[in-house]
Amino acid sequence: MAMREAEPALKAMADGGADIMLIKGASRIALNASAQRGRVAHDIDILVRPRDMAAVFDILRDRDWQIASGVSAQYLRTRLASLRSMNFFKGRFGDIDLHQLGYDGSQTSAEDDLAIWQRAVPAQFSGVAVFVPSPADRMALAIAHGGLDAHTHSDWLVDCAVAIHGEDVDWDMFLDIVGRRGLAVPAAGAVFLFAVQD
Repeated sequence: MAMREAEPALKAMADGGADIMLIKGASRIALNASAQRGRVAHDIDILVRPRDMAAVFDILRDRDWQIASGVSAQYLRTRLASLRSMNFFKGRFGDIDLHQLGYDGSQTSAEDDLAIWQRAVPAQFSGVAVFVPSPADRMALAIAHGGLDAHTHSDWLVDCAVAIHGEDVDWDMFLDIVGRRGLAVPAAGAVFLFAVQD
């Protein structure tokens, strides 16, 4: 239901020339539509290039998507360059988490922000052309996001497990990303959890 609510906005973004990368649970669905039965996802997380942020923001605003923070759209429009992400809601099920940076301020790497796009894989999401992160990036993003609020749910572990068991993870690349992003501690915790499960 969240996907159906988001589809027209995602199509408008793609038709407008914006590159859209699905991250977290949505990326799994773009690679394998049947994955939506195995992963609870209340929102659609998308990453756009900073150059596309204003256009994508306008598309959502013009289609009556509401900013979750309650701050006025006019005010946020002037501050887009300084924002990492923001949530939009529409109707009963519409929930888009819009990112221009995949990681929070403690995990910055300008070089890797560009490299995520270079490593990305084309995919389709409900007929819309999108990108998804490489398997190594999907794992790093899952660990980075899960490490921030790991106590609230374990979906990020499922995302990591799927990448490990179902795809060809470039482990050298993964370790490079972990190093650039300062993710050694949460990555070690995730590896420990997988070791315990096995």
